[in-house]
Amino acid sequence: MSDSTTPHDGAAMSPASAGSALALAIRFHEAYERLAPRFGYETRPETRNFDPQSQNGRLMVAVCREIIEHNVEVEQLAAKTLTIPQDAIASLLQRLVPLVGHCAAAA
Repeated sequence: MSDSTTPHDGAAMSPASAGSALALAIRFHEAYERLAPRFGYETRPETRNFDPQSQNGRLMVAVCREIIEHNVEVEQLAAKTLTIPQDAIASLLQRLVPLVGHCAAAA
């Protein structure tokens, strides 16, 4: 493995994903080390300092990359699913306004 942007399976990461994954892995590691004692857990001395080139560091970056990529896919799917074209909204409102007025007059 040549760098932290290439997972073990050899598939290349996008530069944005690689940078974001590294940043997330660093934040995760720092929080993990800080919070571990509160949960009665003592971390291993050899992994207390985050090293993105170590086996542990590369694994953490790869995990963070998968999470980021999954979240991006979910957000893209949600954006496609939840997007309603403006003309569809306008058409719906044109049909609803007379109905609302008719209901109000009948009451």
